[in-house]
Amino acid sequence: MTRPATQLESWDLMRPKLGEKHAAVLAEFRKADAGLADFELAERLNWPINCVTNRRGELVKKGILERPLRWRRWNRQTQRWTQVYRIKA
Repeated sequence: MTRPATQLESWDLMRPKLGEKHAAVLAEFRKADAGLADFELAERLNWPINCVTNRRGELVKKGILERPLRWRRWNRQTQRWTQVYRIKA
């Protein structure tokens, strides 16, 4: 094992890579071919939306997920659209 060059690299080596909730979110993204919106992820995991958005946001910050320039309509009556996320290639 090589010696870390910075404190940040040291911290990354010491802490666990993904928590249980992060792993559950990532597993659902792996199952979905076309990516998922937050509300779809909440339905699949049966979690409140605020739990989903926080875990997904943390995975985006880690560079595991990305937000492509794509939107999906989720409410036909009010014409509301939501962003779709996917695993970073």
